[in-house]
Order: sequence, then structure tokens, then C-alpha cells
Amino acid sequence: DVTLGPMKRLRIGVLGAGLIGKRHIDTILACPDDAELVGIADPVLGADKYPYVKAPFFRTPEELYEKAKPDSVVIATPNNLHAPQGIDCARRGLHFIIEKPVTESLESAAALLREVRKADVKTLTGHHRRYLQAVRAARQLIAEGRIGRLVGLSVIWSTRKPEPYFDVEWRKAPGGGPILINLIHEIDLMRHLGGEMATITSTVSNAVRGFDVEDSAGAVITFASNIPGETQTLPLAIYAALQVPGGEARAAQLSMISIGFAVVGLLLSEWEIGRAHV
Repeated sequence: DVTLGPMKRLRIGVLGAGLIGKRHIDTILACPDDAELVGIADPVLGADKYPYVKAPFFRTPEELYEKAKPDSVVIATPNNLHAPQGIDCARRGLHFIIEKPVTESLESAAALLREVRKADVKTLTGHHRRYLQAVRAARQLIAEGRIGRLVGLSVIWSTRKPEPYFDVEWRKAPGGGPILINLIHEIDLMRHLGGEMATITSTVSNAVRGFDVEDSAGAVITFASNIPGETQTLPLAIYAALQVPGGEARAAQLSMISIGFAVVGLLLSEWEIGRAHV
């Protein structure tokens, strides 16, 4: 018999101390037996923003790597920094979690993937919804064929972002926008439940806010398994009508529920049709 000793605590550094970075920081601090927060790098935010954090703050990732000596890194920075920072981690032999989207373009994602494979480091994208119990259950039901054959997927993502959300410049510049920042979660769930996508026909508009990126979009998708799908992210004019008590977090929760009902509803529809012919 082989007896395994206690696992070494993982020394983790976090790049980016903003909205999502804070969630990673708090999660690491909540797991003291498994992980140690050894440093945070952010060019703007510092220790005054996080008085409860004892780990040191650095202005650059390079300073964090050299002084804090992490084993792994969480990249929670603006989208256009994901590729260069991920490539740097790979070349340094650092394992890393990278927030969604992986990068802001296919070209930069391909460059990152090449470096990850070359360095043989472990990496993971922050698509945390895959680990929700409801999603796990839906995937298992589909895989086992217990409620019929998957015949289609339909997703609508809609919520209203508060005005201060767009005070952060990168969110309204190329590389940002609701598709890469928000709808990417639903796109990932469609892939997770329906398989890889084969073709996409889409349309986008920035007519509501007038930013350099879209504020509304729609797409028709064909999966490799020939399952049809569609996805939409709705404009501000419709967001306002769809606001629900509890704000954005509640709207996101309802969005997840609607995805679950859409998938299960489609499956049950075919199941009922099948029963009618028995």
C-alpha cells in the first residue's frame, strides 16, 4: 500500500485586484489548508483597498514573480492582457488560471496555446459555471440519454449594467464588450452541453451606447453534431425592461435557470413525443 503524505500548500499569486480579482483573493484566503496567497499585482489598486489581506502588493507581475516566488498564478486582468501575461507565466514554468475569455482574439489564443504546450504547464480558464450542480446534472443526463436526444439549444443573456460599470475604459474598448465579458459564459455552457461548434452566423450592434464594441448581438450556431443553436445578448433598451429584484447577480441567476429550463424543456419535448409513438 502507498501512503500519501499531506499535500503541499499551493503558493498562489493574483494578477489584477479588481472586481473578479477580489473574488479569487477571497477564495484563496478561504482555503488556508490548501493554498497560500503570496502576493497581488495591480498597477492601481493596493493594500488600502484590501486591509484584511496580509500578502504583499506589487505594481507589476514581474515584481510579484521575483519577490513572492509563487507556484501558480491567477490572471484576472483586462482581456487584452491575458495572452501576454499567460505567455509570460508559461515561459516561467508557472501554472495558471486565466479568467474568461481566454484572450481577446483567436490569434492571441493560438499564440498562448503554443507556449502552454511548449512549457507543459497546467492551465484552466475561469468557466466556473461548468461546476455548478445543475450543470453537472444536465450534462450527465444528456450523456446518459436518460431524457432523450438533444435537439437544440437556445440562450438569451440579458441584464442591465449600472452606469459606473463602464467607467472602466477597457470594458467599452475592443477586446471588451458583453460578448467576451458576459455572454462567453453561456457560449461555453452551450459547448459544454452540446459539443463543439461548427458554424456561426452573427450580427452585432453598438446603437444603444455607441461604444467601440457591441451592446447587442445575436447568432445562429450549428454544432458539429448538427444540433442547431441560437444565442442573443439584448440591448440596453430591453435590459431596462428585464431588470429583476436583486440586481445583476439575480439576473445572472435567472439567466442560468432559463438555460437549464431551455435545455431540459427541449429534451423533455422530444421525450414526450417519443412516448406518444410508443
